[in-house]
Amino acid sequence: MSRQLAYEAATLSGEAGLVRGAAASIARQRPVARHGVDLVSASRLAVIRNPLSKRNRGDRRQSRQSDWANRDILYAEPETPEALLEALQEFARREVDLLAVDGGDGTVREVLTALPRAHHGFRPALAVLPSGNANMIAADVGVGARGLRAVERLAEDARAGRLGGRVRRRFPLEVHWPGHNAGPIRGMFFGAAAFTDATALARSTHRFGANHGLDVVVTLAAALTEALSEQGRQRWLAGRQMSLGLDGAAPREGGRALFLATTLHQLILGMWPFWGDGSKTIRYLDIAEHPNRIGAAILPMLRGKPADWMLDEGYRSGSTGEMRLTLSGPFIVDGERFDPPACGGELIVRPGAPIDFIGR
Repeated sequence: MSRQLAYEAATLSGEAGLVRGAAASIARQRPVARHGVDLVSASRLAVIRNPLSKRNRGDRRQSRQSDWANRDILYAEPETPEALLEALQEFARREVDLLAVDGGDGTVREVLTALPRAHHGFRPALAVLPSGNANMIAADVGVGARGLRAVERLAEDARAGRLGGRVRRRFPLEVHWPGHNAGPIRGMFFGAAAFTDATALARSTHRFGANHGLDVVVTLAAALTEALSEQGRQRWLAGRQMSLGLDGAAPREGGRALFLATTLHQLILGMWPFWGDGSKTIRYLDIAEHPNRIGAAILPMLRGKPADWMLDEGYRSGSTGEMRLTLSGPFIVDGERFDPPACGGELIVRPGAPIDFIGR
């Protein structure tokens, strides 16, 4: 079932469940650097954990509040976006400058969305622990480990001043919708047209046990197999009507078989379906409806090395500083489906304020 743009009523990463909120005290140490964290001496650490993320389910060892309190680490398992906002506001009051996000892409999206509302200027560095399904964000800017020990290492490295060389600065995508009262969604990966169907297929692979990035492989293989069949070609490549304007230019209208956009610098498994000018923050892939020779285009497209003929056959890619889209169907942000608002399908997608992530 699709989730409306009033995402405030949804649970973290679309997964409903009973999650307990908790926070332990931490000794005051120094004022937080509000704009650009001083990672050489960062030492005030907090954890936002989603126990219903794929790899956290059933792991009760991490959910004991005393485990974190005894290590002077602030800790919360918020049940709703409202509870998440309260936890982040508490972290801002405690002058947290390093926030570990223990969950999947959806959990990271909810944290990015709530952060600007938590406290004016509150922008801690984020350390993403890969505990979700695909962990696409963590593949680019994650710490490469998870669990209590991974958080302990973060705390040790922060106190020892060893985090400076691991900073990965990225700009989240901000998805705005003019005329709608809700605030923007902030995430790292946007998709529309056939990508919405591929995401639904990915959810079905989760039920059969695919995980930790394998689900993306299964989804991609199934989607491409469908696209290459005669029946699947009509279903996957017929396209959805879309209007796309880049950096204030006149919009291009027409059907799209696939549209992707991201501010990440790499994806899982070495895939990078973008090419052309990469000087601007948002990279995009824009494939027209009923693309020719899709079978021959798949590998060059996924590697970001298009054949010359593809450029004349509706396979477009590049970079932009802002996108204005009018959609006729749903879109995806970091694995979650959203429907265009009732007031119209126009969206504005632009880079948000930069976030410092702690990489491997």
